[in-house]
Amino acid sequence: MALIKDFRWELSLKRRIIPFQSPSQLVSFFFYLFFAEIFVFALIEILPGDIEKKIFIMAPSIFLSFFPLYEVIPKSFIVEGMSANELCYKAEEKLDKLGYKRCDEQTGFVYFSKLPRIISWKENSVKLVDVKGGCKVIAPKLISKKLHDFCAGLA
Repeated sequence: MALIKDFRWELSLKRRIIPFQSPSQLVSFFFYLFFAEIFVFALIEILPGDIEKKIFIMAPSIFLSFFPLYEVIPKSFIVEGMSANELCYKAEEKLDKLGYKRCDEQTGFVYFSKLPRIISWKENSVKLVDVKGGCKVIAPKLISKKLHDFCAGLA
């Protein structure tokens, strides 16, 4: 079993409260939110009843739309005694199952989501970085626990 250090947040508390990691993420989020709310508003118009009662459908949809932003906030952990190259070789299949592919254009070991670029954020990437005595894995909160458990099982 590989020795793994505990999780750390890659962003400060202030940056975690306001989860937008880049201007492009902010713009794309509000673009999708705008069209999603138009869709929800169209559904509300179709439903019978007063608009005052229907607003309770629209308000939660706005708040729930922030969930993905918090799931891509990066967390990290260190796998001791293993280089990024070794871990890349061993974790390639696991990352593929989690929906990530290696980006050959990037230096180092960077994995991007397999989702189409228009609905995927670059902030939702996995990075393997060599550090003193091991490899630092930086991954979105959504999959960091799965990667952590996988790395803990490596011999």
